[in-house]
Amino acid sequence: MASCYCKISLLFVSLVVASSILAAPWAESQQPPGDPVGVSTYGLITGVLYCSPNGNVNGSSTPVFPNASVQLQCGVMAIAASVTNRSGAFLMMLDPMQFQLMDPISNCRLITITPLSSCNANLPSNGLLVSTLHSYGGIMVSDSVSVTHFIPVGFSLVSSS
Repeated sequence: MASCYCKISLLFVSLVVASSILAAPWAESQQPPGDPVGVSTYGLITGVLYCSPNGNVNGSSTPVFPNASVQLQCGVMAIAASVTNRSGAFLMMLDPMQFQLMDPISNCRLITITPLSSCNANLPSNGLLVSTLHSYGGIMVSDSVSVTHFIPVGFSLVSSS
């Protein structure tokens, strides 16, 4: 599973670098407020969702939760969405404008809108798996592009009523 993340992350970084080189003249004139002059910061959110009452690993045999819809909700708005792959992994990318307009740590959360019962009929069919975010660090991809990485703190089942 770790190699899946490496491949996805390498592909993402390659796409960001290529797009920053192609869009460099435009990016300088459209710089989001808050970024150092000439630097665009992207947000990257990755995680793995498990088929358990709390969406986390509960022992070494906990199955993953494939094909689950995961949303990034900031305030009351869904900002980004992803669907977990067959390994339960998801990835979301936030462009510099989205990233500047929100505070991922204090104002955003991940919400799994697919019922738990879809991966295991013995699990609840109502309620949402919810997690806040934690900054996992950042990197400068080039002189004009940086990426800040976020991961879920830990999912918990919340009543959807």
